[in-house]
Amino acid sequence: LTARSTMAISVLHVNGGSATLDTRNALVDLDGTGHLDSNNYLNYDRVASSSTSDWIMLLSLGQTPRAEAGSAQSLSWGANVKVIRRSLAAGTIASGFGADAAIRFLASEGLTVAGLLRDLTTTYVGYSNGTHERVLPSLRLGSAYRFDLSADAQHTLLATADADLWFDGRDHAAQLRAGSALAASLHEGIEYRYRSLVAVR
Repeated sequence: LTARSTMAISVLHVNGGSATLDTRNALVDLDGTGHLDSNNYLNYDRVASSSTSDWIMLLSLGQTPRAEAGSAQSLSWGANVKVIRRSLAAGTIASGFGADAAIRFLASEGLTVAGLLRDLTTTYVGYSNGTHERVLPSLRLGSAYRFDLSADAQHTLLATADADLWFDGRDHAAQLRAGSALAASLHEGIEYRYRSLVAVR
């Protein structure tokens, strides 16, 4: 769009891999129990197979406003709108939509802080069989600080820390929990870089 803003359209295809076997019509129910037992058997000629796949289209916009003269600080932001089309086993089709937004602030020569709000509108996915699901918003907060190990800045060390915050009540999938809704996981890292060519994490 301009020297400080950009827009992009992305199309992603995610294949579910190997076929999924559908055995719902394979049971020969001789005794009327509806269960596979010693009196019933599976007719493997009735086993159908299908694969799952996702198509995702993203419309993204990002901008870095002009910083004040003489200031090392800068602020960048971005957002995207996503449309999801999912094909599941047995001909089930799903469609969904949502949005994400992010902001990054360069606070000084070495310090950067950022935040990413995923599914800010609560991503809705509806299925052709009448069911639906919602993906609740999640927040990632992060920071990074660069240490120059040499005067010419060819050797640098980058220390990072971030936290994922979820509001969907997850329990065992998070490191920390607060109440019944809020959960969090923390991540830390360090990277050595030489002349922006070689990096070790």
